[in-house]
Order: sequence, then C-alpha cells, then structure tokens
Amino acid sequence: HAAAPTATTALHLAARRGAADAAEALLDGGADADARASSGRSALDLAAKHGHVGAVQLLLRRGAVVDRAGADWTPLHIAADLGQRDAAVLLLDAGARVEDRNWNGRTALHFAAMDNHTTMCRLFLSRGASLD
Repeated sequence: HAAAPTATTALHLAARRGAADAAEALLDGGADADARASSGRSALDLAAKHGHVGAVQLLLRRGAVVDRAGADWTPLHIAADLGQRDAAVLLLDAGARVEDRNWNGRTALHFAAMDNHTTMCRLFLSRGASLD
C-alpha cells in the first residue's frame, strides 16, 4: 500500500490509535507490517509509544522488526521513554535487545531512568541491562 501524501500509511494511523482490528484488516489486505513513514517510524514504534499492546502483539506476529540496526530509537527505547511497561515486556519477549544504544549511546534503561520510570528500570535490570 502506497504512503499517503503525508507519507504516513493507514497502518501507522491504526497503530497510533490502537485500532488493532483495523490494523489486522490492513495487514490482511497486504499492508507491510514494517513499513516506514517519512519520519522513519514504523507502526510498531507508534503502537509502543502509545502503549497499545493489542497493536504491538499483532504487528510482532505479522513480522514487524523489533530491533533495527542503526536506528536512532528502537521501539523499546520509545516504550521506555514514555513508561509503556506492558509494551516493553512484549518487545523484550519478542527479542528486543535491552542493551541496544541509540545514536548518542543511550539504552532503554537510560531513557527509563531519565524520566523516573522506576518499574521500567527494574524491568530492564531484570532482563540484563547494564548500569553503564
């Protein structure tokens, strides 16, 4: 499915709103689960950002990439920054790497700590995050 003039697909919009049923219909119709908007963001990034666990689960099941080499922010970084613990658990269970660093060397633990997301810090430490 081609990107709309805003370079955001219908799947991105469904993920951002947590409309998992609509997202599933779009995927069934051929939407790419890992398509990027002009911003570089994926539907999984948006679902994780807004804590829409149903959409996160669906996108992961349908082939969305949980980690991207060289990404400025991974879906896990986004979930950590915004305190979206349930989304973070799903991402970690799907293979997100807790030690991945963004362009300035920050990990999910750094983002959680900066925003005082204590339960997120505990989660990442329990999954092997380094204190460095």
